[in-house]
Amino acid sequence: MTALELAALDNLVPAEKLDLLERLWTSLLRVPASVPVAPSQLQVVRERLAEHCAAPNDVVDLGDAVESARVGL
Repeated sequence: MTALELAALDNLVPAEKLDLLERLWTSLLRVPASVPVAPSQLQVVRERLAEHCAAPNDVVDLGDAVESARVGL
């Protein structure tokens, strides 16, 4: 993108910016392996997977999690 095109982003309304973000995200998802992942992020994934494997039944129902989040707002 040119500097002029980037500057035009400031003129977009929030809905247009969100649409652009969604399009960018979708384009990244087409080739997941091309998205860089930091070593620290991989470590967090490994830790969480190990926790889950150690206690696979220690989960929270999605509906309960959503309700808990709503109550906390």
